[in-house]
Amino acid sequence: MRKNYVKASNPAAAEQHETELSQACKDQMQAMKAEIEKIQQACKGDAEKLCKGVEPGGGRIARCLKENEQQVSSECKKTIQEAKSKHGEPKKK
Repeated sequence: MRKNYVKASNPAAAEQHETELSQACKDQMQAMKAEIEKIQQACKGDAEKLCKGVEPGGGRIARCLKENEQQVSSECKKTIQEAKSKHGEPKKK
């Protein structure tokens, strides 16, 4: 039996192969999507203020927020930290 593995750091690829994923993997993806939505809500103002002109996608906003982490709001920092504690640090490419 052939198993398909998709990097967690590439959600678009995972969505393309969703029918091939196990239920556990689908559940994990859903949980991570929910965490991402929480972070986007908590950090929206920070991104608008600190990352003007940064094109969304490819992790560019996340990178911008990390580069400006000294200026990021406590709510944004707390939400990111909670996600990291649940899911771990994203893997570097």
